Amino acid sequence: MTDQWQDFLGTLGGKQLPSGELGFLEPAAEAQALIEGYVVAPLASYRLVKISGPDAKRFLQGQLTCDVEALSQHHSHLGCHCNHKGRVLANFLLMTVDDGYYLRLPLAMCDTLIDSLKKYAMFSQVSLTTSDWVGIGYHGEHCGQHLRAHYHDVPAQQGQLMEYDNSVVVCMEDDNSAYEIWGNASELTAVWAHLCQHSTAVSESVWRLQQIRHGIASIYPATSLSFTPHNINYDLVGGVSFTKGCYTGQEIIARTHYLGKVKQRMYRLVSQEVLPTLAPGDSVFSEQEVGVVIDCAINEQGQQELLAVIKNYQAQTDYFLDKDGTKSLQGLDLPYSL
Repeated sequence: MTDQWQDFLGTLGGKQLPSGELGFLEPAAEAQALIEGYVVAPLASYRLVKISGPDAKRFLQGQLTCDVEALSQHHSHLGCHCNHKGRVLANFLLMTVDDGYYLRLPLAMCDTLIDSLKKYAMFSQVSLTTSDWVGIGYHGEHCGQHLRAHYHDVPAQQGQLMEYDNSVVVCMEDDNSAYEIWGNASELTAVWAHLCQHSTAVSESVWRLQQIRHGIASIYPATSLSFTPHNINYDLVGGVSFTKGCYTGQEIIARTHYLGKVKQRMYRLVSQEVLPTLAPGDSVFSEQEVGVVIDCAINEQGQQELLAVIKNYQAQTDYFLDKDGTKSLQGLDLPYSL
């Protein structure tokens, strides 16, 4: 994060939460604001990895689960980078821009992803760097209208993006209810000031909450190389192409898709009481350990909503966040069928 952006966030009157995020209200009140109106959140723990150079498209086509060659200019798409065993090292939102590609993912995974990709890039003319651009998320019914007042024109269909002099705007929903804006600190300071005229400032946790409710996971160091794309439902949200050519891990992933049975899937659950702390990599129990928390965020009731990969999930089975069976979980629907 640039010093300018860090200094700006420090002037906003927020407080540091136990998670390290910058919060503005109590967590439950922030989640309620997501339901009631417009919210703007600094995406401080996410970053962009930039891949550019003459061989960038061909190189990424051989390393990512999504079909880079089929992706139109100025569009975004979910994808993963896996090891040769088909395990997800990192997942991301891929963006095509005029001079290359951006991969948006947790900052904690950027160096790991770059180091892995560099192992395969020895004979390719590509550059891999972590961008100094910063991001904000904006959410609310038809919230594109507020961005349009600043940029004059913004993308209107899910997956589309537009480039400007010092920023990129990505449409995350077809109903124009969610956008990510990435750019240099000066530009995003101005965007933030404009959007705050219409919205409530909230922590990044609220942005993760709406991603959790869409069944979209992020992989962090605690869960890297633990699961296949099928385990985190990336085959169900368009993050895996089964028609493109070979890429690292493709043989295992394709075999699972066409011949295998997926014994672990990702499910959405909620704690039955207020739990102030929970983190990716924490265990889920039934009579024994049966799953792992992938991502979590506090909802408007003060409960933890989470995505967890669970073995042989049964709706009628009781699940817990502790061995003693005192921290119970209840299953919630995902927006897609398993």
